[in-house]
Amino acid sequence: MPLPPCKLIPAKSTRTFHSGGPRRRDGGVFEIPINESVIIEANGFRKENKRLKMPYIDCLGYAIARSRGIKFLTGDNAFKGLENVEFVK
Repeated sequence: MPLPPCKLIPAKSTRTFHSGGPRRRDGGVFEIPINESVIIEANGFRKENKRLKMPYIDCLGYAIARSRGIKFLTGDNAFKGLENVEFVK
């Protein structure tokens, strides 16, 4: 059974993370735990690919997918052909 759509909810502090898997919040939104190393990886990935002008939130999603060993599903041409990406139109 697929999970409902998820949204990333900014923490009050970048050091405020919970452990474990996604947590359901009011309104059917899921919180996804993110550790600091994933945020750093997303920043580095975006910087390394600056010429592609990737949005930060997409780079963060890609880093989260990599950290969880799952495919990153996107239709953004900037990610086409990258490892761990499933490209859709």
